[in-house]
Amino acid sequence: MIRGGVHIIYSADEKIERDNSRRAFHSRLGYAHSKNLTKIDKRNPLPIAFVDPRQYPNGIQDPRITKINKTYYIITSANNRKEVDWKKFDLGLEIIRGAYIYLIITRNFKSFVHKGDIGPVIYDKNCALHPEKIYLGNRSYFMMYHRVFPNIQAVLFETFQELKSNHYWRKQLKRDNLSRNTIMKPLFEWERCISLGPPTIKTTKGWLLIYNAANNNKIYSIGAALSELDNPFCVIHRSPIPILEPTIEEGNMYSTGATLINGTLYIYYGVGTKLNRNKEIRHAQVKIDRLTEYLTHFDSGGKIMKVEQNRKQDQKPFRNY
Repeated sequence: MIRGGVHIIYSADEKIERDNSRRAFHSRLGYAHSKNLTKIDKRNPLPIAFVDPRQYPNGIQDPRITKINKTYYIITSANNRKEVDWKKFDLGLEIIRGAYIYLIITRNFKSFVHKGDIGPVIYDKNCALHPEKIYLGNRSYFMMYHRVFPNIQAVLFETFQELKSNHYWRKQLKRDNLSRNTIMKPLFEWERCISLGPPTIKTTKGWLLIYNAANNNKIYSIGAALSELDNPFCVIHRSPIPILEPTIEEGNMYSTGATLINGTLYIYYGVGTKLNRNKEIRHAQVKIDRLTEYLTHFDSGGKIMKVEQNRKQDQKPFRNY
């Protein structure tokens, strides 16, 4: 959000001809602006950010924007052709070459600085920065959410240069550390795997985590949880049902952006079927107090903590547009 409107960074696929590939597209980032938060009034005709397809065959996609001080950090997923010695990692899970963490920074959405790969050379994506530094003693740390299938994890670091070190990621991805840094795991039938949606949002009742969840049929819905204000690694409330789920016409829904304005939460998400991919961007909105009050009725495992009379527990607080 900026004065006079909201920035929207989105990924768009360009069809390309490629031999011996299942995915004939290359993703780039586009820019749009909305003054009233619900209708686009400006849209750049050209991509604002893209990468070399020789190095990143499928481009960059799923941008998540976090503002810290005066800098906007845009973390995306990219496909890199790097090679890695998998024996150096002790993950105890299947490693798939594919998406990696890629960082772009800007202060004005006019010029962009590509910082490149900042993640481990494994299938790790769906990353975003926590909007506030974490203070431990007299030292401050960035906190970054990421996803090693099928859970949501987070790591702490002091400089982005640390994230370019294989030594750092070998330590973070050791079996014990990976388990310790796991914030959420799939719990419900609609959650085969989960990943952070938009960057976390601070509320009076905790940090709001909006997340994407895919079921066994690879249909995505959107869930929500709250973590402690003083310890965002600790989830304290979680909805047992999606707060948003696609209609048959929408096919799928997937969110990487949201903003809180004057007590109203706006979530932006792409919809589309498996065949035509995300064909348009839509939004939903809700009063933030209504959503957080709903979430506090459940514990971290989605079990009911208290029940109000004449209140349906499965009533969803959102309005879709």
